[in-house]
Amino acid sequence: MATTPIGNNAENERTLYGSYVQHCRKSGTSPRANKNFSPDLLELCRNILGWQEVQKVHTKTRKLIKGLRLRDISDRNIPTHDYELLQAVTGQVKSRDGFSDGSEPLPDTVFMDSDGFTLLNQEKK
Repeated sequence: MATTPIGNNAENERTLYGSYVQHCRKSGTSPRANKNFSPDLLELCRNILGWQEVQKVHTKTRKLIKGLRLRDISDRNIPTHDYELLQAVTGQVKSRDGFSDGSEPLPDTVFMDSDGFTLLNQEKK
């Protein structure tokens, strides 16, 4: 039910766009242009994360995204959505010892590597 202003000021961290730009600066990445931000954000929410209820709303004075809000200090124990995005895009899940794609090691079998060496699957060159 949240509605959050999109904004167009890169310095205003209380808007989605401003918060995004500040995040990009802190992480050393280049932010997308403001004109591309809303369509890309809606595509991410709807098509990648499957959040069909997220929508853009226009009022007389501003543009908002309904269905999203910025995190605050009370959200510190809730997993971030970049974790969910990683799962959605790569199929990776968090394991006790880090990220894993859920694959299992092969049983001990003999095979030839590209250099013609015979190895067990657990041996290293």
